[in-house]
Amino acid sequence: MIDIEPVGGFPRLALRALLASQRMRQAFPVRSGITLWRLVYRTQTRDGRPTNASALLALPRGAPRALASWQHGTTLLRSDAPSAKARLNGILPAAAFAGGGYALVVPDYVGLGVSQELHDYFLADHTALVVRDGIDAALEVLRRRGALLASTPMPLLLAGFSQGGHATLATQRLMERQPLDGLALTASASIAGPIDLLDAGLRGALAGQSRHSSLYLAWLATTYARAYNEDLTTALGAQCADLAQRLFDGHHGDQAVIEALPNDPHALFTEECMDAFANRSDHWIRCALQHNSLLDWTPGTPTRLYYGTQDFDVTIEHAECARNAYGAASATSTRVIELADAGHFATLFLAAPLVRHWFDELTHG
Repeated sequence: MIDIEPVGGFPRLALRALLASQRMRQAFPVRSGITLWRLVYRTQTRDGRPTNASALLALPRGAPRALASWQHGTTLLRSDAPSAKARLNGILPAAAFAGGGYALVVPDYVGLGVSQELHDYFLADHTALVVRDGIDAALEVLRRRGALLASTPMPLLLAGFSQGGHATLATQRLMERQPLDGLALTASASIAGPIDLLDAGLRGALAGQSRHSSLYLAWLATTYARAYNEDLTTALGAQCADLAQRLFDGHHGDQAVIEALPNDPHALFTEECMDAFANRSDHWIRCALQHNSLLDWTPGTPTRLYYGTQDFDVTIEHAECARNAYGAASATSTRVIELADAGHFATLFLAAPLVRHWFDELTHG
């Protein structure tokens, strides 16, 4: 940790009013007011350079029952980062979890918040490292404030939505292999988190049923070309490649990107790339999608995966992938939960209260 500064807070009654305004008061019982901080910490870029990253830290007004980390979904604008107190990515998770007595850290990720780097979209290993460093920095704050539980290690709970669901599982994988001193990884919950980027994810995005399909694919291609030192124009057509490199800079929002890119996601790609997709032949982008999928590992921590049956951003096919990848080897620790008739954001708002209730049970609430 290198810096922490207060950025506001909510008394208990104000939190209850906030949740009531979102029709979520019954879903998230409020136990205390909260104080909000912007946490700036040291981490590293994907190529190992030291860099700064930021996070929102939300602390209950009282001893925390556990430390939780919430990983947010796809966000293009720096102004929508959790530490900027964006409502969906920062304030509402703080109300839902810190208001329930949890110390909560919400990483911005590299490329958002204070970070001046480009965002490494769906780079599993690097994202996990950045989130883990944010959790470690939050733990240091709790130590300095004397807010650790009398019993050690402190329970750690991971949760996230969409891109953040993928980040949650990647972080879980890293922390099961490389635990942090002073923390006991207790549970992990992924909401609409893609785990099979190469097959289920690619098929779902190419189907084009989500208005974000071209955005997702163009951003993935742009990130992976940069990360793996590949020529982007061997995946995206020259015009789309030029557009993508200008659009994904942290200053263009969803609507601007969607309007600039082709509606049909097939039109993004070169003929060579589309042939590789169709024939499952060698191409660097297929290798990158496979490398950043999360099928080569079995969760060792109690894990719940939530998917909406009408989600066109992260299709229900990921639920079957999860059962195939995790079910047989981890039948007692992993549950896949399908939410009937739920689209992408409906899955978030239906699953998040279930996650909070599960965390409360695990922490004897």
